[in-house]
Amino acid sequence: MNKYEKKHCEAFGQYLKENRKKAGLTQNDVSEACGFSNAQFISNIERGTCWPPMNVLSVMARLYKVSHHDFLDRFADARKEIWATEMGLRKSIS
Repeated sequence: MNKYEKKHCEAFGQYLKENRKKAGLTQNDVSEACGFSNAQFISNIERGTCWPPMNVLSVMARLYKVSHHDFLDRFADARKEIWATEMGLRKSIS
């Protein structure tokens, strides 16, 4: 993951973390609902070290009581910015 993608991934992870906390859930709660044995993967997503798979994003939207469309739009917007920059359509902002 390059520096520019990392920046977007971290911002998206922060958005997910804020929504998890608003829903009153712990990383363990989310991890269990997603079928993971511990919260490390959720922590990695929230810290922006990796992108969430669509099936995990869907579970998070349901748990956090946030529209699937909102999650998908934010995810797609972040990825679109990364792709546009990689294709040279936008200037990378470090």
